[in-house]
Amino acid sequence: MSIKGKSSNDSNTNNFDDYSTIIQLLKSNVLCKLASNKFITMKRIVGIFLVLIGVVIGLHFIIEPLFHIRTEAQPYSPIWFYLDFGMILAILLGLIFGYNRIKATCGTHEISRESVTANFQFYGFILIGILFFRNFFDLISDNFDEPDAVFSFSWVLIDTFLPILCVSLGLYLIKSTKG
Repeated sequence: MSIKGKSSNDSNTNNFDDYSTIIQLLKSNVLCKLASNKFITMKRIVGIFLVLIGVVIGLHFIIEPLFHIRTEAQPYSPIWFYLDFGMILAILLGLIFGYNRIKATCGTHEISRESVTANFQFYGFILIGILFFRNFFDLISDNFDEPDAVFSFSWVLIDTFLPILCVSLGLYLIKSTKG
């Protein structure tokens, strides 16, 4: 029997095509959900990393004078060398996720607590990043002799403000992924 000039075999094929289209749509929706869940998971992982690196940097900055004896050959704890690579990653992640936070709040032209916080974090990461990379490249260069007062004060600023920025952005990322 035919429907509007089609045989029954053609209509069954059409129904099968409709079902496969629905299945494809469902699969694509599932893939979108999985992709968004991976992003949420990534935000949570980055948030946890930022909180941990912020706490480690802050604690090490506070307790370093208790266990490290400064000498002319080694004015700073050798642990800072390893923490510097975590700080590099934290600054880069802070810039990326801080920018995303600003983008999320810039749709409205109102000044809100969220927009002020997002801007403070993003521009704070820019400031600390500039100071950090300037001092880090100076530290690893062959021309570096000994730290002067400005160099040391820059590290004090970095080691004070980077933990605050990391922990605040990290907590935001962790909280924003909760349902």
